[in-house]
Amino acid sequence: MKREGMGEKMKRFFRILGKNALFFLLTLFVGLLFSALSVSTPLLSGNLITAVTSDFAHSGTAFFLFLSASVVRIIFAQLDQYMGESLKIRQKSQMRKKLYAAFSMGSFVHADRKSEMISFINNDVPNIAESYILGAVDILKCISRINLCKN
Repeated sequence: MKREGMGEKMKRFFRILGKNALFFLLTLFVGLLFSALSVSTPLLSGNLITAVTSDFAHSGTAFFLFLSASVVRIIFAQLDQYMGESLKIRQKSQMRKKLYAAFSMGSFVHADRKSEMISFINNDVPNIAESYILGAVDILKCISRINLCKN
């Protein structure tokens, strides 16, 4: 049995994404930016406390930076949530369309196969879209947070 290389796995992954590949990358970008903000905001909070306790003159700048980063973080948290849900909906729709097209080509004409196919479309496709596609985004966000925390 031939083992797939990482490049082949990525090609297969992007083939599954189909026309949603660009939206996936945009969702990933927003998620990674949100992850960076999630790590940097507590660091700014620490700098704010240091500025207030040691040099009160610079505390206004530190407070402004902390407040700005917090607002941007809230915006990106909502944007990350929205993009993830939108990607899930888009991917489910695309996968269902492809399955219905394959189903209508006649390979599942038998009555016993129709119920299996409908069950797959209604039950498994949402799980695949959420676990496989959004799971990849979540894993990459976690890895980025771990790497940012190490630095």
